[in-house]
Amino acid sequence: MASGKSLASWIRAPYEKEKPFLSQIPREAHDFFILKAKIQEFDAGESILIEGTEGKHFFVLQSGRAQVCGEVYKGQTTEVAVLEKGSCFGEMSLISDEFTSNTVLAMEDCTVLLMNKADFVKFVSDNPGVLILLYKIMADRLRVKNQAYSSILRTSLMGHGKVIPVEDVAQTFEKNAYTATLFVNNDDEGGFLAFKKGQLFCAQTENAGGADALGQILAWGGDVFFRVDDTQLPDKANLPKASTTSLILDAMRYIDESGR
Repeated sequence: MASGKSLASWIRAPYEKEKPFLSQIPREAHDFFILKAKIQEFDAGESILIEGTEGKHFFVLQSGRAQVCGEVYKGQTTEVAVLEKGSCFGEMSLISDEFTSNTVLAMEDCTVLLMNKADFVKFVSDNPGVLILLYKIMADRLRVKNQAYSSILRTSLMGHGKVIPVEDVAQTFEKNAYTATLFVNNDDEGGFLAFKKGQLFCAQTENAGGADALGQILAWGGDVFFRVDDTQLPDKANLPKASTTSLILDAMRYIDESGR
């Protein structure tokens, strides 16, 4: 993408997934990055970025391949993506100013260019088109994650709420018209959400049913383990006939209002 483009041109421009990040940005932005970046080498199997830590650098992979891993349950991880030469990563935690959400491991000996947070802020401030490109990269990776989540639901049929929030699972069921029961447990209690062709029709916990049970399950947050079973369904509905998304939004609105 050439220098001097308007933001509208950047937004309309296609994101070339297979093309190295540095070759898609203006020359002056490229030169600034090369001037400010440091080179670091990682051995195969070494952690380049660790989940749950403060985001301090923006990375571009110069050689080798790296594996993006996300936690599934109590230290167990699964592969989310494979990064090839020229790929960038680490931008999400810098842009959102939150802890890193995944671990990146060197699959083979890797050479990485890394830019510190202060220089990254100037890098994108002086080149807003680059920020749009990074948003496109993040959006593409989120789409890939959503596809991976759907695959997890169809195959391993289990997961952890910190990796795939229960409300996201429910909306995936709705989108794909799944018929199954989602069993959800935290350390103290358990319950289930049941779906027919993507429609959430029944919710139950140990001490509540219907909308109250749905609210309880969603209020448990991310510290839950869930499994999907397409062989067990309750006989009766205890939720009103409404879209799965509407039922979830109503329950989450109640949670917010009640401070649960």
